[in-house]
Amino acid sequence: MTDDEAKEARQYCLRLLARREYSAAELRAKLAGRGCGQEAAEAALEALRRDGWQSDSRYAESMTRGRALRGYGPLSVRQRLRQAGIDDAAALTEADIDWRAALAAAYKKKYGDTTPDSREEYARRGRFLQGRGFAVEQIRDFLDRLKKHKNEG
Repeated sequence: MTDDEAKEARQYCLRLLARREYSAAELRAKLAGRGCGQEAAEAALEALRRDGWQSDSRYAESMTRGRALRGYGPLSVRQRLRQAGIDDAAALTEADIDWRAALAAAYKKKYGDTTPDSREEYARRGRFLQGRGFAVEQIRDFLDRLKKHKNEG
């Protein structure tokens, strides 16, 4: 490894990080795709972490909050974190997201204030929420509370 290789790798990563957060694993893969040697990539990543430009915990928090705000549930977030090489359990705990509120917001955005009027519709809406990464138990609890609220009102 030459100093120029590590410097070039660091500059490339800085350009990427100027636009958004990246995990170390994502940056490592991007550098490998450009033909950067492993030693130069690790040197560049270590320098970026040391200087505060790259942080897996900051990436995880940003990604978790962003996905939750866009209506995705904890299962979807966990999958994305794993793909990025991040310890998902710690990241989900630290983010302190109200997943019930996120589920309600995703439902409301898609279906408004309406409630399912048949078993088929109940199942269809449940599948939609599952596809967004919410757990079956969360969905069932939410839809049951929605139905109960409708019956009371």
